[in-house]
Amino acid sequence: MKTAKKILLDTNFLLLPGQFKVDIFEGILQFIDFSAEFIVLDRIIDELKDIKSSKKSNLNGKMSASIALQLLEKKKVKVLKTSGNQNVDDLILEFGKICIIATQDKVLARRIRASGAQVISMRQKSHFVLK
Repeated sequence: MKTAKKILLDTNFLLLPGQFKVDIFEGILQFIDFSAEFIVLDRIIDELKDIKSSKKSNLNGKMSASIALQLLEKKKVKVLKTSGNQNVDDLILEFGKICIIATQDKVLARRIRASGAQVISMRQKSHFVLK
């Protein structure tokens, strides 16, 4: 039996369900031809909590972060503990060696692909692509 490929979900990717009413989990599973295990970093959970509670976040951002946190719990997404004070994007880039990264951050996606890793992103608010 093949082991599932890990897909690391970035903060901005996790905000998509609240922003565009899209099921990112089903959307990804429908277009890939391998079994997948979704994971998230503890620092990404922290970012979502910060967005949810920040006075600077608009109502849509707060709702999107709240939905993301609920989905992670509902889908029982595995949370990986990190250590150190490394920038979250740099941590994600490191995980690109062992995971596919799901992100909407164009700069981060370019860095990930340049390192030889794969990126999943949403296009036209409706479908997902793997590059």
